[in-house]
Amino acid sequence: DGVTDVDSAFPCYKKPLVSVPGGTSVVDYRILSNKREVVTKDTEGKIVLWDVLHACAKEELGADLDLDQEAERRKEKLFVPNWFSVEIKTGILTIKLSENDCFGAWVMGSHANIDQATGDIKLNLGALMLKALFECWTKARSNSRSSENMPTSSDLIVLLTDLKSEWFALGKGLGVPEQELEKVSHEREGRAQECLEEMLKVCG
Repeated sequence: DGVTDVDSAFPCYKKPLVSVPGGTSVVDYRILSNKREVVTKDTEGKIVLWDVLHACAKEELGADLDLDQEAERRKEKLFVPNWFSVEIKTGILTIKLSENDCFGAWVMGSHANIDQATGDIKLNLGALMLKALFECWTKARSNSRSSENMPTSSDLIVLLTDLKSEWFALGKGLGVPEQELEKVSHEREGRAQECLEEMLKVCG
């Protein structure tokens, strides 16, 4: 009658042929009182101390430890305003900066634990992080816009031709009539040519 008996069905393979283990994920965290370090706990129970400014793991504290106790053990008699927030939705430690409070944390140089920072100067933790993130951005941007790295007209024409070939191959693979492909291709090519002319103006 064409009806399959589900009860009699059985898997072809009872064991996996290959197993690819995934990495550990962060499941909990605590921000320390110095507002520069974070302790995290992963799926294997490991506790790790992170340095937010250096964006790296500072120390692996061990497994099967109490996260709150480890955070309390490193508590300092120091008040620093919140200047970042933490997310662990993706399984990794993610630091988020908000324009409303990222510049609100000022600390004395003696409490910053930064090389060449003296105790009589005040440092802004958010500003230090942003400066480190964008330190090479200006140089990289100027290099990318130099004449040596700008595409030539021949490069752009080759790119346009390659895109047209890929468009035809995709359309034929989906069963689109060749006449329809030609019609749409002419429309797309006209718009692409306009973009090409604008890009050539930028290239000089």
